[in-house]
Amino acid sequence: MADPEAAAGQAVRDVRKSNGWTQQRLADEMNAAYGYSWGQSTIGKIETSEPSQRRPLRVRELVHLAAVLDVPLTQLLVDPATVARRPEELDKDIAETEAALEEADRAYEKARALVYQARVELAMREEDEREAAGVATFHRAMLDTFRRAREQAGRD
Repeated sequence: MADPEAAAGQAVRDVRKSNGWTQQRLADEMNAAYGYSWGQSTIGKIETSEPSQRRPLRVRELVHLAAVLDVPLTQLLVDPATVARRPEELDKDIAETEAALEEADRAYEKARALVYQARVELAMREEDEREAAGVATFHRAMLDTFRRAREQAGRD
């Protein structure tokens, strides 16, 4: 399976060129539409085929690029060479992707369960804190009452 960053960069370049835009024009469009501070070099780093020079894209940026380029997001995510492959190769990619998805789903569910458990624990600790604060407030009030009573008894 191709590197998704490289595939996205290649797709951005292909669509940009098919629109007749320069890298600077695409940067300007992104800046105007979404408030980025991109220059020609940013687009160049996104589009480069050199892994050590490539700038990774955030999901938000990829969504914005698709909107500015007026293409479906999937056009920037799916390498055209991938869909033109032999069925056997695609079957292997499907199986690998399904396995990766299952693993990601398991990790998500595990993390979600841990977060839920932590929230329950936090709620219990917060209840303990409120109860302890109430007991402390009661004892402060009692101490204040006893001290005033002692003061009053000393004056009588």
